[in-house]
Amino acid sequence: MVVAKSWANRPDNLGRTPLHFASGTRDTTLMLRVGADPNTQDNLGRTPLHYTKTLETAALMLAAGADASIKDCYGYAPSHYNATILQYFYFQ
Repeated sequence: MVVAKSWANRPDNLGRTPLHFASGTRDTTLMLRVGADPNTQDNLGRTPLHYTKTLETAALMLAAGADASIKDCYGYAPSHYNATILQYFYFQ
């Protein structure tokens, strides 16, 4: 489990972790289960929530403690980039 957690939070050269690239609920669930931090910021200050594409993955990240108010280096929160986050808050 310790190895999986360290892998799940290891950034690439742009500061992105595997959770930044999670494309579906299965990937996201697995990474969160092994301890991926949903609030890890890349070199632009973006969290995995800035990159999520589906309502399901957004809900998983938010339930795991992702902070929807974290802004990137341009001052934008995830909702500025992604209508999925807005859907989560309006239709929950």
